[in-house]
Amino acid sequence: MARGERRRRAVPAEGVRTAERAARGGPGRRDGRGGGPRSTAGGVALAVVVLSLALGMSGRWVLAWYRARRAVTLHSAPPVLPADSSSPAVAPDLFWGTYRPHVYFGMKTRSPKPLLTGLMWAQQGTTPGTPKLRHTCEQGDGVGPYGWEFHDGLSFGRQHIQDGALRLTTEFVKRPGGQHGGDWSWRVTVEPQDSGTSALPLVSLFFYVVTDGKEVLLPEVGAKGQLKFISGHTSELGDFRFTLLPPTSPGDTAPKYGSYNVFWTSNPGLPLLTEMALPRLHAWFSWLHQSQAGPLPLSYRWRGRDPALPTLLNPKTLPSGLDDYPRASHPSVTERHLDLRCWVALGARVLTRLAEHLADSRHLWSPFGLRSLAASSSFYGQRNSEHDPPYWRGAVWLNVNYLALGALHHYGHLEGPHQARAAKLHGELRANVVGNVWRQYQATGFLWEQYSDRDGRGMGCRPFHGWTSLVLLAMAEDY
Repeated sequence: MARGERRRRAVPAEGVRTAERAARGGPGRRDGRGGGPRSTAGGVALAVVVLSLALGMSGRWVLAWYRARRAVTLHSAPPVLPADSSSPAVAPDLFWGTYRPHVYFGMKTRSPKPLLTGLMWAQQGTTPGTPKLRHTCEQGDGVGPYGWEFHDGLSFGRQHIQDGALRLTTEFVKRPGGQHGGDWSWRVTVEPQDSGTSALPLVSLFFYVVTDGKEVLLPEVGAKGQLKFISGHTSELGDFRFTLLPPTSPGDTAPKYGSYNVFWTSNPGLPLLTEMALPRLHAWFSWLHQSQAGPLPLSYRWRGRDPALPTLLNPKTLPSGLDDYPRASHPSVTERHLDLRCWVALGARVLTRLAEHLADSRHLWSPFGLRSLAASSSFYGQRNSEHDPPYWRGAVWLNVNYLALGALHHYGHLEGPHQARAAKLHGELRANVVGNVWRQYQATGFLWEQYSDRDGRGMGCRPFHGWTSLVLLAMAEDY
């Protein structure tokens, strides 16, 4: 113990002698102990740099979080629908339905992880080259007219689809019961468009079932190798089975060529969404939030405008979606865009002039609805360039007319000096809009994206079941 104590007491003495040698400038050994003070200083500098970076990054994150909270503020009102409002226990009649936009026919469940079903078809040998597969509603396919002839929104529906010489009829009916919205059945009928023709080209129909890739689907093949059932299991539905009835001819006889075969593919499903789509969506949002920011905090200005060219009447603002809406003729960083700022400054003047021009055929009024731009405007009907026809420069759009009808209906029921005139304008405008949409539907079988203010004909995309379907609310005077 005495020797150990003497060793411990010797350590400070050695340290003192070393410090004295260093103070006298004597030679020191070039090992780890000789660089102590220098290493300490370097460590302090590195710690300062790391701390500065950490503070800078955390400050940037806090600022981004603060801006997001200011820009995206949830409304304090309770949700309109409860979280389980679409479940089969709450709304069994609505759980299964034709909730497949942009496809000709299909059904799915109203749930976060739905079971998807759909129909595709192709005519063999009608045109040179590879047969064209019909699945999504593409305007360039030349399919049409098509649409639901009957549909109650709950339990049954029937639609007709014209595809060249073919006429397809798709029908479905649901039978309530069980814990998952009941059972449902399809029937697809293919016949010649011309009733006097009995010959049909060879047609391939494809019925498909899709899950998110984590559920179970198993084909059940009969004795002759033909597909008869598709069984499956999902966490939401439990066990289920699709029964494929044999194809038949009009006389309930077996067709010459008619059978089911199975094509089995894998679907990456939700992993594809989370691993590929979500990062891209986040990158897009970050780009929009940062690149379109204005010079003032929380202000925005559309970038990406076309440079002023001699061939352009008005440079486009493609990011805004209103690509040929009249804007400044010379894009610059000092311009302010009304759709990103506010309309308050011009509101009173616009409303006053609108009241004067609304019923004037020289401005907004037409026999088919209100124009999107007054006929008296210098931009009315003008092309934006040689290859860019007018879009929002005079045509009748249902979304604009629906908003006008709602306002006229409101003031037509509100006591005041303009009540009678507002009610009269509402009745006339509603008759013009609804009547023209109905006439065009009878003539073409489609709802159109927009309508000509000169002759009422449908223009743009078709079938356009977006805001043009507002005509139903206008018919019901539901604003």
